[in-house]
Amino acid sequence: MAFRPRYANNLQPNHLKPSTFNQKTLAFGHATRTTLNLKPSTKKPWPLATLREQPSTFRQTTFNLIMTHILHIDASPRGDRSISRQLSNRFIQTWKSFYPDDTVSYRDLGHNPVPHVDEKWIAAAFCPPEKRTPELVEAIKVSDTLVDEFLAADRYVFGIPMYNFNVPSTFKAYIDQIVRFNRTFTFDEPGQYRGLVPQGKKMLIFTARGGSFSPGTPSADYDYQEPFLRAIFGVLGITDITFIHAEKLDLGEEARQQSLANARAELEKAVGTW
Repeated sequence: MAFRPRYANNLQPNHLKPSTFNQKTLAFGHATRTTLNLKPSTKKPWPLATLREQPSTFRQTTFNLIMTHILHIDASPRGDRSISRQLSNRFIQTWKSFYPDDTVSYRDLGHNPVPHVDEKWIAAAFCPPEKRTPELVEAIKVSDTLVDEFLAADRYVFGIPMYNFNVPSTFKAYIDQIVRFNRTFTFDEPGQYRGLVPQGKKMLIFTARGGSFSPGTPSADYDYQEPFLRAIFGVLGITDITFIHAEKLDLGEEARQQSLANARAELEKAVGTW
């Protein structure tokens, strides 16, 4: 592991310029793993003011040195019009301008979905590795890669739109691939789950929603998205989860713009405190 000062070159920019992704893709099966090389760009999907808070001291170790690996996932099938993509990408771009030595693995589930679980997958998942046939090894290959990738990350940044009060099927398929007995969770006794993801990992989730599902609103009880994500990742051992919701996107232009402004402000704050 390479170590560096928390603020590389005392980087505290007055203006944080957006970046675009120069992606190098390695395909395996139906899944795609992408690493990011972030390069400056003049394209500005929307402006972001100078951070009102510098990044916190939370990440500082005894020696004030650390490097982090982030797994960044987008689940929207939309491209540039996707609000969840815009938010998650903007966060990564801004984060990298403060922490240029941090590394990012990127997975685009919206455009490169992973396969759904099938009968061979189930047989392989519950068969001891040393007893798997070549056919079962192949059936579980994508899942093994996704689990290894998930466990290798220190932090997670996800962009997930709300579909029918929950997550898109592409993200549900991903969850089904990584929630693996004796890989990412186990049982201490019947009914008591224990996550196998090492403690201390953080997750930041950006959502895009047509309506308003905040506590106290008429539609609050229809929000199965946030509770589901908290529950399933909690089973794996990740409980430090922050949500930034862009809501009211289909409730008129004024409500839409105000919600986007609120989400951007929360994003800006998260860069300084996450």
